[in-house]
Amino acid sequence: ATLSEESLTVLLNQTRSRLSVEITQHISNDMVDAIIEGMANNKFPSQIIKELDLKMPKHQAETLINTIYNQFNNSVTDQLAAEAQDNTRFIYIGAWDAVTRDRCVEKIKFSPATRSDILKSFGNMHNELWNCRHKWEEISDKPYAQGLEKEQELDDAR
Repeated sequence: ATLSEESLTVLLNQTRSRLSVEITQHISNDMVDAIIEGMANNKFPSQIIKELDLKMPKHQAETLINTIYNQFNNSVTDQLAAEAQDNTRFIYIGAWDAVTRDRCVEKIKFSPATRSDILKSFGNMHNELWNCRHKWEEISDKPYAQGLEKEQELDDAR
């Protein structure tokens, strides 16, 4: 499935609304707008950091901007999942190490699952907001559907 430019704009605005309370504790609404505009113009987080005069250490700025990007990605994933077939399965991907949140471990262990099962268990398809290294990703029974061209060539040869 694909999303229209209008849908992506709506998702950007929803992301802004969802994060406004959390983020305004750290930066102004003008900064949030600049970050959202940078996302809309396909800028990398590092480019946005260079352009903004964030009154915080670089690592905090990176965390903040990456969190905004991740929340937008969550919105896109959720919208695409809503349009997918009911039997479409998702897996919670990302690091699993000593700093992984318990809630993320719970989601990793819950995978794979359909969107309806995820919503029943967790209420949404979002990650755990601040500095989370995880996301829900659609999975396929066909490895090439995950972007593994070599597997597609093998299947075609069979």
